[in-house]
Amino acid sequence: MLRQICPEMDTAESGVFRSSRLPDLCMVIVTDSRQTGTVHVEDVMQAGSRQHHQELQDLQTKLSFDDPINIQFTSVSILLKKKNTLQLISWTQISQVLY
Repeated sequence: MLRQICPEMDTAESGVFRSSRLPDLCMVIVTDSRQTGTVHVEDVMQAGSRQHHQELQDLQTKLSFDDPINIQFTSVSILLKKKNTLQLISWTQISQVLY
């Protein structure tokens, strides 16, 4: 469905593109198979420098399993927005169900 809305993905080099219909979207990161016009999450992780990895390790010592980690905004319509806050433990539980 995304490729129908954003055909620029099909010709994107390095997974970076400009979309006329989705001007705020410039990159799609995937976690499953590598696809044209996307960046795989493994490549994102490999792009980090030693400093980035150190910052992540430092941050891990400051976070607790029940801290709000991911805040998503979803919308059924443009007028009704709903905020959903997931905690790290929620992500852990979700990944156990999926895998």
